[in-house]
Amino acid sequence: MTAIKEDSVANRYHQPRTRLAIFYYELESPHMAKNGEVEIELLDLKESAAFLKISDSSLRRLQQGRKIPFYKIGGLIRFSKRDIVDYLMKQRVAALF
Repeated sequence: MTAIKEDSVANRYHQPRTRLAIFYYELESPHMAKNGEVEIELLDLKESAAFLKISDSSLRRLQQGRKIPFYKIGGLIRFSKRDIVDYLMKQRVAALF
């Protein structure tokens, strides 16, 4: 049996946990409620398309092109209502004067 050195491959497995914690912190920040709890309202494809007033295939095209953020949960695609509103705000075109 050999001793494991500090810089060995075995200790590198701890790094993804750190990255995951950072990702989780970034995930919860835009969805923080006033009381500090995380609130994410998830919509399926049909609900999201109806909210955007576009067809399901148009939303699927946006999702596959990574134009709109989405969550993949157990093989199912879900969209955050807040992400959809943020997407809409980015698509706004200012009037010319």
